[in-house]
Amino acid sequence: IEAEWFYEKSTGRLDKQECSEGGFQLAYIQNDTWLQFAKTKFTGKETEFTVRVSSENSGNRIEVHTGSPDGPVISEIEVPDTGGFDTYQTFSAPISTKAREQDIYLKFKGNSTYLFNINWLRFEGNTPNQQTVHMSKRNAEGFAIDGNNGVRSGQSVYLWTSKISNVNQQWIEINRGDGYVSYQKKGTNHCMDGGNGGKKGQDVVLQPCDAANENQHWKKVSASGGSFRLLKRNAPGFALDGGNGGEKGQNVYLWTASASNQNQQWNFTVLNSPGNKVEPAKESTTQFSVYPNPVQHTLKIEGISEESGILTIYSAVGTKIKTVLISRGDAAVDVSALPAGLYFIKPDGSHNAQRFIKSRLP
Repeated sequence: IEAEWFYEKSTGRLDKQECSEGGFQLAYIQNDTWLQFAKTKFTGKETEFTVRVSSENSGNRIEVHTGSPDGPVISEIEVPDTGGFDTYQTFSAPISTKAREQDIYLKFKGNSTYLFNINWLRFEGNTPNQQTVHMSKRNAEGFAIDGNNGVRSGQSVYLWTSKISNVNQQWIEINRGDGYVSYQKKGTNHCMDGGNGGKKGQDVVLQPCDAANENQHWKKVSASGGSFRLLKRNAPGFALDGGNGGEKGQNVYLWTASASNQNQQWNFTVLNSPGNKVEPAKESTTQFSVYPNPVQHTLKIEGISEESGILTIYSAVGTKIKTVLISRGDAAVDVSALPAGLYFIKPDGSHNAQRFIKSRLP
């Protein structure tokens, strides 16, 4: 959970700014301020609260409350001096909760003028360390990272027409520790590999998955608009790049890492997730899918079983925003006029919904 994805915050200074690790952080955090993460969903297996923080002070702490900023404390972390506000470390503490859905509040305590900066947080425990994702190109939403048919060592990874049900575009995201992940092509034992070292235009290919091979380790860095960049672990000056525009068969390769280069920014859709979800609605059991997610312009929908019907978009607090008529199979909804934020889309007559994030237009 990115720290800036909070639902509400207290008065007092809490600034969103660029992070030394890429993406964004919350900075200038003061004593007795708090963040709310509304209706956080738990699996019942979470045992730890983990947070990525930086500080030049010691003796400050983060308290995790439920229900309200002064509600029961279910976890607490003391934050030491990490070496400065640009030097991040990860800390964990036990968590005790049995509720499957509750409002979570992070409350910040300490005597320093500014306590610490926060990059991200998570609740974890006895759940698998992987999830399946689909990655579409931010500035060419109709194209996604594709591993091609079948599998062989050295097989190219390229762009292809984005379709969330295409197994060649489904990647198992495996946690390698220390903030790095690998991407294994679903149904195979091959992972995305950036090759030895790093140079401009170096192709990304499939190679047998090897947990110790840092050519297959990528740092997932939050970018603007809700997208992410992927930096190569053993060549951090290079990032996964989809090239200009989007065409079928266009190679994915390494290029000099740039936070502003949208060729290196990818919209992630989680197809199945073992961990908790932050969403103010019932967990969906629908068979239809929405992508890209986050989205800027056109939200695509797959798997509608009825010949035709109505889909309704709701705000994060349940206010009806708009309705659209769709046909059986695939549909597309223009959401470019929506303000940035969290929304839900639901077929009329159903209790199930899918959530999506509308990101800000560039």
